[in-house]
Amino acid sequence: MKNARLLPLMVAILLLSACAPALAQNACDSVDGFAGALRADGAEVEVAEQIEQDFFSVPAQRLVVNGEDIQVLAFASKDAASQDASQVSADGYEIGTAMVTWIATPHFFQCGNLIVLYVGDNAGMLELLEGQLGAQFAGG
Repeated sequence: MKNARLLPLMVAILLLSACAPALAQNACDSVDGFAGALRADGAEVEVAEQIEQDFFSVPAQRLVVNGEDIQVLAFASKDAASQDASQVSADGYEIGTAMVTWIATPHFFQCGNLIVLYVGDNAGMLELLEGQLGAQFAGG
């Protein structure tokens, strides 16, 4: 009898856990998906202008997240994002043949089709980005 009462709860848990990767994946497919995931996590997100970076093959979309700037580069595929990510040095100060002088510590993340760059040292922002994207692949 106790097992019969637990069955609906177990089914609900299985369904929710099966949906979780799909939600996370959508956040890594596009700038809009990522911005939506940040908003769902309670962040204030403003979509700003696009930025051309000579050292990346696609332009970056600047987002203002809780008052902090981040850059989101959306690629056609995970492989294309990985190709550009492979050009970033471990400390984040060299990208391909370019030496970059950032105004603060760079933090590079890759998730699916996206590379996300945050230049700053706000612990709350880093926690938010790591929660959405996983560990950074380059930078401080």
